[in-house]
Amino acid sequence: MIFFKLAWRNNWRHRWRSVLTVTAVVFGLSLTIWGFCLTEGSHEQIIRNSVESFTGHLQVHRRGFHDDPGLRKVFAPDSEFAAVLDSGIPGLDDWGLRISTFALASVGETSFAAMMVGIEPERERRFIHWDEKIEAGTYLQPGDIEGALVGADLAENLRIGIGDTVIIVTQDYYGSLSGALRVVRGTIRSHAPQLDRAGLLVSLESAREMLDMQGKANTAVVMATSSEEVEPLIAELQSRLAGQELEVIGWREILPDLVQLVELDNIFGILTNLILLLVIGFMVLNTFLMSVMERIREFGIMRSLGASPGRVVGLILFEAALLVGLGFVLANAVGIGASVYNSIHPLDFSGMGDEIYKHYGMDPRIYARVTWYTLIYPNLFVAAVILLALVYPAWRAARIGPAEAVSRGR
Repeated sequence: MIFFKLAWRNNWRHRWRSVLTVTAVVFGLSLTIWGFCLTEGSHEQIIRNSVESFTGHLQVHRRGFHDDPGLRKVFAPDSEFAAVLDSGIPGLDDWGLRISTFALASVGETSFAAMMVGIEPERERRFIHWDEKIEAGTYLQPGDIEGALVGADLAENLRIGIGDTVIIVTQDYYGSLSGALRVVRGTIRSHAPQLDRAGLLVSLESAREMLDMQGKANTAVVMATSSEEVEPLIAELQSRLAGQELEVIGWREILPDLVQLVELDNIFGILTNLILLLVIGFMVLNTFLMSVMERIREFGIMRSLGASPGRVVGLILFEAALLVGLGFVLANAVGIGASVYNSIHPLDFSGMGDEIYKHYGMDPRIYARVTWYTLIYPNLFVAAVILLALVYPAWRAARIGPAEAVSRGR
């Protein structure tokens, strides 16, 4: 108890210096926690926006399809396959079958390369939300094998509108040329450049008819409840689908550019946090180094009375623990409080160029995401910086002997 009172008194001997130190810890740590939570939330939104634009969180293919896609690498999704994906696997939100292949879209004398994708309209509207991406016209209705949705940029290049007929030429499953006429039901703006520029969506039944692929598919698109569930979900599906010559590919392999974007954003976040950590470390170093230099006589007397260097170091560290501990408590209260608030009430940037956000399919609101990672890591980083900042003051205090104290006291 006496040790505690002594340490507490020493901390507040210079009140304003201690207040500035606590303030630096509160400001730096709370801002770091809040920044981690906002960054985590924005990354989750970016990933979800990207996977919901077309790809899904993960995909199931015939083994080797991802590296070398082709119509011959297909699988027949039987009742056993559907039972696995419908079995309530933790983290699996929804799924749907697809057939995708390259085609030539023609109207009159105008032709453009296209990516034809056969989808299950009712299934995919639940997790890809195609109906919300309709720029003009209507969504595909169940059983509609004559209709098609065309990427907005492709429709503009072909100069076609709702109700017009587009000629689709492609190769079927056996390598023969296949052609069909499809009526444009609507145009889509998915904010996935490749799809807007070349996308041609038809129903799965329509694609199977054109490609002579009855009962077959080359992709099963799977949506997870969150990006954190993807890796466990991949492992679980690989285990349950073992022996079926299938591969399970996550969004990190499907969208490598997105991975690089997230990693680049993390680097900028680290640099920003590094500046805050340096400010905290400098304030702690300054406070306790000044405290040591002002108390040389006190430490010399302690050494002359038999106190070991370890005892002196222990006093310095205990004083730091009290002062910094107060800062940590306040910082976590402020940082977690702000993060929880922004997880419910997002930061709204719609006033800073709302049209730009809409054009790229981004939500102008940023939600914070509070997880164990966003709470524990900032505290560990700040604690490590403070410990490093205390090394020199503690070492300096431990080297003070009675002779130095007497010479400084004259």
